[in-house]
Amino acid sequence: MIKKDWPIIILLLATLVLAFYVYPMMPEKVPMHWNARGEIDRYSGRFFGTFGLPLINIGLYFLFYLVPVIDPKKKNIYRSWGVYNIVRYFVHGMFVVIYLMVIAVVFGYNVDVGLITQLIISLMFVFLGNSIGKIKYNYTFGIRLPWTLADERVWKKTHRFGGRLMVMCGILGCLNAFVNKTYPYPVFMTLIIGCFAVITIYSYLCYKNLNP
Repeated sequence: MIKKDWPIIILLLATLVLAFYVYPMMPEKVPMHWNARGEIDRYSGRFFGTFGLPLINIGLYFLFYLVPVIDPKKKNIYRSWGVYNIVRYFVHGMFVVIYLMVIAVVFGYNVDVGLITQLIISLMFVFLGNSIGKIKYNYTFGIRLPWTLADERVWKKTHRFGGRLMVMCGILGCLNAFVNKTYPYPVFMTLIIGCFAVITIYSYLCYKNLNP
């Protein structure tokens, strides 16, 4: 499987090479977090600000391969490897985009961090929602709630329902990022939290219905 990961491996190594290249030019305080108004509210030191995200991303690459090995239902994860790959690619890509945003801000470019972040998460919801119904029952990967883990029937129903809801929320999130210029962050967070709340309630009701 690792042999098929050459695009990810090249991307991870390219990011690390970029870190070595920009390190001499990085300031002592590197922005690492932005608040709801798009203002920088947290900084890190020069070393972590330059190498932290690339190294964490590389560590996640190996963690993604370790997780299926230790899951008692690992065969089901391997049977769902296509969906698992979608998550892997998006996580790695998200870290790369965030790192490039940090570098761009450091070098004085005007970057709309809130807009880009909303789009990344919204697109992840759309792509993952389209595939999440195919995830086989396991203990590590998927919508892991007490009721989905307790009953495989609830697992299937919750993932089918949750996938459709995630796609809808992802599309609304993309529209919110471009259209809503007044309160984009509160509306976006309401969408995300509301999505997971509805999925949780649906899963509970399914379990109670199937296990009276």
